[in-house]
Amino acid sequence: MSVPPAVGQIALTVLLVAAAGVVLSENRRMIILSLGAQYVATAGLASMSIGGGIASVKVVAGLSATAIIALSYWTESFERVEGSLLGSPIGRPFKAMALALVWVAAWGLTREGMPGIPQLDGAAAIGAALLAMSGLLQIGLFEDPLRAGVGIAALLSGFEIAYVAMEQSLAVLALLAGVHLGLAMVVVYLHGLEAQARGTA
Repeated sequence: MSVPPAVGQIALTVLLVAAAGVVLSENRRMIILSLGAQYVATAGLASMSIGGGIASVKVVAGLSATAIIALSYWTESFERVEGSLLGSPIGRPFKAMALALVWVAAWGLTREGMPGIPQLDGAAAIGAALLAMSGLLQIGLFEDPLRAGVGIAALLSGFEIAYVAMEQSLAVLALLAGVHLGLAMVVVYLHGLEAQARGTA
């Protein structure tokens, strides 16, 4: 079933807002909500290649992964979180500047389509690049398990959008959905270790 082009534009807009929420927010509630929005936007962009029916499976898998993470952090009241690999909190202006550079780079790389993937163009190409590059940004800046996990999820989601444009294999899509659920479990496990370490400190 064909998907209207407007779906891609809406999904890309949601993705931009979600990426900003993940990188700029210092509150776990906002980060987790942005993760859920990121998964929905990813499915919207992927639907341009695989159709809305199959993309809905990605929505279910993504929101299930988000729910797993949210339940893990529920008892902590979603307190403020701020951890960086630089050993000190990263200011919001610096994060905003880094994210803006990522957006400009993603747009510049894909404004005429994804290099090497002619099937992927328009909003889907920009979204794939934005997800992958913002994911790398989060992995590079933050050491908190939640932020790092969301960064890896973004990187994988960007890869998925590009991959489904070339190969629409249901088996691979199911495998990727399992990877996201597994990633959520890893985030929960690392969060448990972190909480245990704080309790024994």
